Amino acid sequence: MLTKDLKTASAVNLRALEAEELTKTDILVGLPITHADRKLTGQVRGTNPSIAVGKGKGKGKGKGKGKGKGKGKGKGKTYCPVSSDMVIDYGSNIVFSESGTGWTITGSGRVSSLASWNLLNGSISFTMDVSQVSDSINTNFYTSSPPQPNTGSDTYCDAQLTPGCMELDVIEANGNCAVATTVHTFEVDGAYDDSNCNRFGCQDTMHLDNHKFRVEARWDEGGVMTVLVDGVNNDDLFPTPSDASNEVVVSTMKSVGAVLESSQWFGWVPLEDECPKAGEEGLEGSVFKISDVVVVGELVQGQEPTECKDINMEYARG
Repeated sequence: MLTKDLKTASAVNLRALEAEELTKTDILVGLPITHADRKLTGQVRGTNPSIAVGKGKGKGKGKGKGKGKGKGKGKGKTYCPVSSDMVIDYGSNIVFSESGTGWTITGSGRVSSLASWNLLNGSISFTMDVSQVSDSINTNFYTSSPPQPNTGSDTYCDAQLTPGCMELDVIEANGNCAVATTVHTFEVDGAYDDSNCNRFGCQDTMHLDNHKFRVEARWDEGGVMTVLVDGVNNDDLFPTPSDASNEVVVSTMKSVGAVLESSQWFGWVPLEDECPKAGEEGLEGSVFKISDVVVVGELVQGQEPTECKDINMEYARG
């Protein structure tokens, strides 16, 4: 079971913008983030977590219009991305599942999908296990939207970079204490209650009672995201972006799609004042697991991932 907690996450500082001041019309369709000095070997894209580590430190909770709860009609194919469909952006201790879809990250690391999907009228579902995650460690499953086919850290972008990309944080956890869902669609700083989902984001949070749980994120045709945990939608993880923000989701999904991202790192965490606190030293032995990943959507960019019909997996059959 999960206990509702709608308190706003504590404020933290964001990195200063390197470009000229942006306005609320700056949409996070982004530009590629390149690192020419990085060598790409096989399926491992870079090993330096100091470059494009991947999750920003500023978050907030938004209020606005555009709330919806419909399941959607379902669109596109059903994919079960296996190890050959994924890439290691950084991290030296990441193991992909040999019998299904998913990964285990020990210490600092991030993985991403080589494909991007249009998830309108589609979904992402996965099982998340934070039972062995250390206090104050950020673990997550989210999407980003680079404007070119993803190849790993050399094309990585999210809402905290300048220029940035649309970022949809399906689940972002603080140890095994609390989680948040956050929508970032506009590349501007602003108030925490801005429903336009600026760089801080529109966010909702809750405490965890279970440390292993099934998550499903659904998008309707209007770009509204609904997150269910263990099959339950009780509004605990339901940010309410403005109509303008939802329109960005629609246009970005159709034009460049959404790449799957998942990482473990030390930095910003949701509800940090209401959870046990610890230092960065806990990251090295922290173990974060994702399993049984299923994506329903239309391929937009990248290589064709593995379809669920081609592998034997319980959640794909269900």
